[in-house]
Amino acid sequence: MAYELHIERRSHELTIAEWQTAVIQLDGVRLANNDSSAVNPSTGEVISMANRDGVAEILLESGEWATCFHFVRGQISFRATATISMASDPAHIAAAKLATALGAEIVGDEGETYDWQVG
Repeated sequence: MAYELHIERRSHELTIAEWQTAVIQLDGVRLANNDSSAVNPSTGEVISMANRDGVAEILLESGEWATCFHFVRGQISFRATATISMASDPAHIAAAKLATALGAEIVGDEGETYDWQVG
């Protein structure tokens, strides 16, 4: 299982309404409203999964949208990719802005906190 980071508040859980409002107000992030799909490289089969409420995508430098954030049980989770610590990483930028907007912090699976400043 991949290591994940989470946007969360220690005082009280985030609500889906707060999450959706924060996403709508931020450029470069949008709520996912289409099903996700991927192609099995071995068989060529297209595998589709319905997006749930609370899934958000980020806009990549290539102009493509990519699923990034998942709202689950009062927190938002996202993968700690190889470039996530870089201030130029689109997920890093979006997570920092979303955490600020929600009055939350970014916390790793092991409980460590990240102080990513919004530029």
